[in-house]
Amino acid sequence: MLHLDDFPLGMIDRVEIVRGPGSALYGSEAMGGVINLITRRPTNGVSGGFDMRYGQNRYGEAETPFFRGNLSGSNGKVGFALSTSINSRDNYDRDKSDYLSDGDNYETAAGSGMLTWEAAPGHSISGGMDYSRTSQDGNRVMSYGDSKKEVDWDRRSLFASYEGRLSGNLDLMLRVNSSHYENDNQNYKIGSNDGGIPLTPAGDPYHLEQDMNQFESRISSLILGRQLLTAGVEYRLENRKDNEVDSDVNNSALFFQDEFWLSDVLLAVAGARFDHHSEFGSEFSPRVGATLFPESNFRIKGSYGEGFRAPTIYELHVQKDTPSNLGVANPELDAETSSGFEIGAEGETGPFSARA
Repeated sequence: MLHLDDFPLGMIDRVEIVRGPGSALYGSEAMGGVINLITRRPTNGVSGGFDMRYGQNRYGEAETPFFRGNLSGSNGKVGFALSTSINSRDNYDRDKSDYLSDGDNYETAAGSGMLTWEAAPGHSISGGMDYSRTSQDGNRVMSYGDSKKEVDWDRRSLFASYEGRLSGNLDLMLRVNSSHYENDNQNYKIGSNDGGIPLTPAGDPYHLEQDMNQFESRISSLILGRQLLTAGVEYRLENRKDNEVDSDVNNSALFFQDEFWLSDVLLAVAGARFDHHSEFGSEFSPRVGATLFPESNFRIKGSYGEGFRAPTIYELHVQKDTPSNLGVANPELDAETSSGFEIGAEGETGPFSARA
């Protein structure tokens, strides 16, 4: 479970967007596209940067101080990359007729670190961790009276990976990830004789823990400079535990993709992925595409792909009673599926470019 606010912005090097269903390579959730966050790698020498900003609304509320910084470098075969970000927003309330906040107090702090080691020419090992903590509190108008809601999120994750060229044009990637997420949620009744200070908890506190462990292996080979073959396996285990439910699901996957030149002006792509989920069963996701280059600065593209989204543990098992019945578990849910196609043309000449 990852919220974009949890991720240290200083660790992002660039963002790639893949349009259309992409489950053939990315698996569950890639229903209509993929946003790929490329993290910052160690630089030659030492470099860093930071930025600060501050804002508020026109009424002097919702103050939003922000800080972000990063530092990276390398020495010989060892490199590092560090980043941190701190962000907060004060509450605001323009409607004074009730106790409800228009906007809550919100604070988040995140940090990330990575180490890399070039074990041998063409072979690198890297590892790192990131941590974030977010808190939120605000006023609520409830059936039992005015209350203050307090929520805390904690997320930490570890990863390790190996990338290397085994022989010739054969490349291997191995990666393991482990993450832990916690959420604490509590409402407090407001005492009328104590200046609005919370006096007693309203109901039981809600505590959630979720763990995810994942292994991925990918191998690729460039054949005669005209065909790139990629194949891989993936295994993911998730466990979710809250006040009432303790459940786990797992997913195994095989995927394959072939990029090849049919001629000097026609590039084709074909791929597929087979997933087996412990709760909803098996899913097959194909993808095909082609790009025609009639001129060096003009391209015609077409693609078709399918995507799916596996039900989460929350949707399958966690029955959380709310006044609006927002959380209704259903262990009989199937995966959502999508299919999409795209055709277009793009090109450039001089300082101009266009895409349709």
